[in-house]
Amino acid sequence: METERSGHKVTKITGKTAVGAGKTMTLKATLSPAKSNANQAVNTTVKWSSNKPAIAKVDAKTGKVTGVSAGKAKITVKAAGGSKSQTVTVYGIASKNLKQTVKAGKTKNVSANDTIKSAKSSNTKVATVTYKGKKVVIKGVKKGTAKVTVTTKNGGKNVITVTVK
Repeated sequence: METERSGHKVTKITGKTAVGAGKTMTLKATLSPAKSNANQAVNTTVKWSSNKPAIAKVDAKTGKVTGVSAGKAKITVKAAGGSKSQTVTVYGIASKNLKQTVKAGKTKNVSANDTIKSAKSSNTKVATVTYKGKKVVIKGVKKGTAKVTVTTKNGGKNVITVTVK
């Protein structure tokens, strides 16, 4: 007797819809069985993907999402019987803003998509930092390089590399 192979259908995705940059969360897929009988083998394999891995990466097998950069990404799970997608927001600072050049004595504003909880310079002799709301203000002090670590209210954590000229 032959065995017919069929697949499950993804009925929903559960889990958080937001993650901080540098943080992880796991999404789960709920599958509904295809019609089955004693002679069917059911395929329950799923594959996860992200339409914007520069914003949110996802492990293809586990659904573990890692926030990379501020923005939104569509996470899709595919099964043999169909697929579902969910939009995930990543809180923090956009990757295009993670390298900054500022002249000594001048300032540079960098925005986040979430309220900033803390911002700290690795070398205050090179660059100082203040923050209010969703904005970080980096001030060049003297020539050199510093790292500014920014943490947002919803868990985003980014490091901005600052070069002072």
